[in-house]
Amino acid sequence: GSATPPRFVLLSATFTQATYEALRGWFEDVGEGEMRVAGSLRLRGEMASVREKIAAEGVSSDKEQRKARLERLLPLLPRPFYIYATQPEDVACLAAMLKQSGVQRSEQVHGGTSTKVRRDIIERLKHAKLDAISANSAFGLGLNVSNVRAVVHACVPDGLDRYYQEMGRGGRDGRDALA
Repeated sequence: GSATPPRFVLLSATFTQATYEALRGWFEDVGEGEMRVAGSLRLRGEMASVREKIAAEGVSSDKEQRKARLERLLPLLPRPFYIYATQPEDVACLAAMLKQSGVQRSEQVHGGTSTKVRRDIIERLKHAKLDAISANSAFGLGLNVSNVRAVVHACVPDGLDRYYQEMGRGGRDGRDALA
């Protein structure tokens, strides 16, 4: 008999128009019929956003200033929270800072973290057994933990889309959250 053409379901909370057009070009001729889009808009309150400019002052470097300000911020953050960096070595530094600052129920996740360890960390987070996770952008794709109260960026994200996607991981239960 004839083979059934493949069906694809593509899901995202952050498709841009350019992404949609690219996907249409890639997939419209693969299956039977037209590519169909089903949208679901669920409005939720925006997170409260706070930013702080780091400017070179005296002899300390930008990195030292960020570290000092993060150390002052950590005891004030609602829990649980994520703190993002770009490079795995920066994620490790943040993990050490969390422990040194008294956030003992914390873990780190980056691209080198095994699937098994990542799953364990997510389960512990969902069951309120963790207060913080230091991570890079490798952490969070497909992740839906509703009780995250704050998302901190200890770096400048790769772009506005990534920043918005990462900060959107907080407050998914509809309660207040901080970015």
